[in-house]
Amino acid sequence: MKVVILISGLRGLFYASLEMARRLEAHGMKVMFASSSELTERFKPYNYPFTKLPTMRIDYDPEPGYELVYKEALQSLDADTFIIDTECPVYIITGIAIDKRVFILNHFLPLPTRPDSPIPNLDIAPGEGIQGSTWVIPLGYGVKRLKHFLKALREKRRAKGKDRRSLLINLASHLGLKKSDYLYSRSISPGPYLYFSNLPILHITAEELDFKHYLRPLENYVGPMVFLDRKGDAYPGDQEKLLDLIQRTKSLNKPLIYCALSSLKAVENSFIEKILDAYEGEKLEVVVGLGEQSEIPLRAIPENIHFFEWVDAQIILPHADVAVITAGFHTIHECLYFEVPMISFSFSTTDQNGFQARIRSKKIGLNGDFVSETAESLRSKTHQLLESEEHKLALAKMKKSLEKYVQDMTFEKLISEKAKS
Repeated sequence: MKVVILISGLRGLFYASLEMARRLEAHGMKVMFASSSELTERFKPYNYPFTKLPTMRIDYDPEPGYELVYKEALQSLDADTFIIDTECPVYIITGIAIDKRVFILNHFLPLPTRPDSPIPNLDIAPGEGIQGSTWVIPLGYGVKRLKHFLKALREKRRAKGKDRRSLLINLASHLGLKKSDYLYSRSISPGPYLYFSNLPILHITAEELDFKHYLRPLENYVGPMVFLDRKGDAYPGDQEKLLDLIQRTKSLNKPLIYCALSSLKAVENSFIEKILDAYEGEKLEVVVGLGEQSEIPLRAIPENIHFFEWVDAQIILPHADVAVITAGFHTIHECLYFEVPMISFSFSTTDQNGFQARIRSKKIGLNGDFVSETAESLRSKTHQLLESEEHKLALAKMKKSLEKYVQDMTFEKLISEKAKS
């Protein structure tokens, strides 16, 4: 059985997809990768076949027969099963049209399809305050869906019927599909996104990390995909310096704090200044990974704070006592894997606010705020997590839940069982 994993190219998802490939190969399947992003060099250390696909950008007035480019690209891969990133709807639609087995790979928190849980981009936990009450959650759900509806209408008007959603629907039509073949009937038409009917969705997170809510029968939690064999991603000089620092910190029996700044968006220097002020003079060592985006402040750097352009989380997390993170999907899962309590900060993008609520509610960490956080509050939260047995126990319990997805081969069995049916 040959499986194609088709991704957008985001770094975190790239590694998650490699873990998926590892598990599928161990289960006897052949795996190859495809993307409309140029990822040839990135895949070289892993020896998986990779195919560069045509761009997913659809012109406002495409040439006749443009849909054949996508159709031929997928057919040329000569596979019957495709696992396709939810951010690649062009290829999801095409996969349906050429009658392939298509699984949607979702690397965000699942969207509740009924108003029984907060929308994931809201920092709301059920049972927490008025906003989390059983009568306010459905109201917030409805308001958020209405905002999506109005946003889509505005975009459609602005683009004169050539908005992204309309272009995707036109592509499906040119490929011979009816809306009933792929559009989920529960979606608010014309919402800004396409909710696909009749396709299984693989949520690469854990049900135990999420809030309880209704999912369609075709939606499945398959557990986080934490890949442990990364290659060629570190700065050699930085890695050697980091390993020396870890060993020195262990020999001095000091706590190690890992500050993982975003690789997608720069953090304001004012917040990095708060990190310096919070930990200066403390009896602990601090590693700050700039994520290739943020910059070192132009001031004296305390001796116990160390900046790195890029930090491989899997080198430092096994030794870290607390992680200060920017609420990224994959970073959270890695912290859970290594049982490191988090102080999470949200950029309010995608589902980061939703993760804030879950981290707080599940007792696996604490929340922060980029603007209102002070050096004193950050220092206080760090010491709270260093001493908290409650958070350690919650992390250990969550780790066991994550391990069960691997032990039960939830993901692999789902792919192979669907192949037989």
